[in-house]
Amino acid sequence: MTPPFSDKLLIMKPDIRIVSYAQAEEEDFAEWPAKTPEERLDTLQYLRELIYPALGYDLNHEDRKRFQRGVKISKFGELS
Repeated sequence: MTPPFSDKLLIMKPDIRIVSYAQAEEEDFAEWPAKTPEERLDTLQYLRELIYPALGYDLNHEDRKRFQRGVKISKFGELS
């Protein structure tokens, strides 16, 4: 499991700042749309590889190898 953008991680210098929760959230929301779709999928896959084993899922199972699309049709006001 290689972290996304691992080639960049090798040259990064630590950048630690103390910011408010609101500022951190604002920066997160500004950074994510700037990423390419490929970078977003790489990050999502990396997070899946971290979380799924902790939840007891087998990443080698056929159903876990790829992302799945799902659609649910609900009546207005119905909670799922």
